[in-house]
Amino acid sequence: DHRNRVMYGGFGTGEISIQDLREANHQAKFKTIHDKTVRCIDLSPVDTNVMITGSIDRTVKLWDIRKLTGKSSCLSSFSHGQGVTFTQISPITGAIAVSTSYDDTLKIIDMKSRTEVTSIGHDNQTGRWLHPFQAIFSPLDEEHLVVGSMDRERHIDLINVKSGKKDKLKSELYAHITSINCWHPKHLMLAGGNSSGKVYLWRKH
Repeated sequence: DHRNRVMYGGFGTGEISIQDLREANHQAKFKTIHDKTVRCIDLSPVDTNVMITGSIDRTVKLWDIRKLTGKSSCLSSFSHGQGVTFTQISPITGAIAVSTSYDDTLKIIDMKSRTEVTSIGHDNQTGRWLHPFQAIFSPLDEEHLVVGSMDRERHIDLINVKSGKKDKLKSELYAHITSINCWHPKHLMLAGGNSSGKVYLWRKH
């Protein structure tokens, strides 16, 4: 959390670390919040006390950091059929969140009511050689997600959050699966890469 200078980390033990860089000794505090590896942590852009986590234990959990004492102190918990590979809270309003899982779904969560809105089917079986997929929101438009695709016709999926409709972001130059994609924070520019060392850059003309 660059705003409050607090560093968070997830571990294979199900623990997270919270390290306040404003404190003199920078001592990290550890809390066990999942049964297995914590794969992802994200904070709300409008309230940095609100945190979402995802784990190989197949759950996504919402937390109030001020009240975090252990596993039972979560605000809400959502279950996937297999391990969770990524979670993100929408970067503009923090109104919704998305989780990506090996169960071939993307779950959309309403952060205010703390309920699951919908589950969108998506092939997330990246195998052992590719980094797991990460569905991410556009920083300028919370109605759409981008996520890599396993289809033989190489493209990136652009998914409407409300309808689940999928469009394809493709090019004759795009020849690899990019399992990790990242938006520019202020412009419609998208970078995608994978473990082979290939990086693709997309921008609006």
